[in-house]
Amino acid sequence: MPIIGESGPLTFGGSETSLQPPVITPPVITPPIVQPIQPPAEGAPTGFSIRHRQFINQINTLGSCFKKEHITGFTNDEFEEHTQVAEIDKFITKMKNQPGIWCTEQSVRDTNKTLQRYYD
Repeated sequence: MPIIGESGPLTFGGSETSLQPPVITPPVITPPIVQPIQPPAEGAPTGFSIRHRQFINQINTLGSCFKKEHITGFTNDEFEEHTQVAEIDKFITKMKNQPGIWCTEQSVRDTNKTLQRYYD
């Protein structure tokens, strides 16, 4: 009589484990929540524009021409920034023949008109 026996599945060159590769679950990466920076509302003044308005108000109070020492409450860097912006805006001009003195463009125009009357 033949001998009948039971055995597990025959595998060649491996173990009795399943031939399917293990399932790898990728890590879940949650992007960071970024709060967008809202620009100021239209017409709302920024810190620089508020300080610039203070700078211009001091110039208007002083009159036609001024020196750096006449402008109070501004650091050297702030003074340089605000004079540059005011020059670009054609509000003030630096006197070429007198270093350290700025005059408003309106006062320069008024002076030129007055001098023109003397030449005519």
